[in-house]
Amino acid sequence: MSQADCNNKPKLNMGVLNDVSGVIVYHVVRIPKRQYEVNEPFEFPISERDFSSAPSYKQEAENLLEQARLNEFPEYPSRKDCLFVARNREDMDAWIHYKYRDDCDFVLYKILLEKGKLIWLDTEWYEGAAELLAPDNIVLTHNKTLPECISNYWNGVPYRKNGYGLIEGLFYGTAKILSKDKYQIRNRKIIKA
Repeated sequence: MSQADCNNKPKLNMGVLNDVSGVIVYHVVRIPKRQYEVNEPFEFPISERDFSSAPSYKQEAENLLEQARLNEFPEYPSRKDCLFVARNREDMDAWIHYKYRDDCDFVLYKILLEKGKLIWLDTEWYEGAAELLAPDNIVLTHNKTLPECISNYWNGVPYRKNGYGLIEGLFYGTAKILSKDKYQIRNRKIIKA
């Protein structure tokens, strides 16, 4: 996959595990446990994420997605220890504003994926699965079953009839930080570090 393939939405190869090298992507963290520095190399998988701060229904959705991955797609990166990435700043901005609606700031990394495995998926299927597991006070935004949501997520099926919703990349391999900036969600503004 070339850098052009990664950053050009019409050529997006969803639900297919790709060998990548030399691909530029973006990664954002709300409250980083560890700050990476420019030109610092790092490798994924990492130690498992702790989803304990998420609501219990989202934890259950994560567990079900992981079980399905292990059973049907064991070669795919796990959501529990991968590097989540976005194809471009537009996708990253949409993802941030969908997931975080408060006024916190983020660290935005521009990353070179040196070598590894990458799969693009539509995160709205994860959210759809979580909705089905949520308490009764959540209004469903779809009419799919839990197995359909999980299968559609791992198979890269578009969530919306007119195309993909919120695209996320799951990456295992070696990478390097190209730049690190502060992102102010309130102003949708990037402040150079």
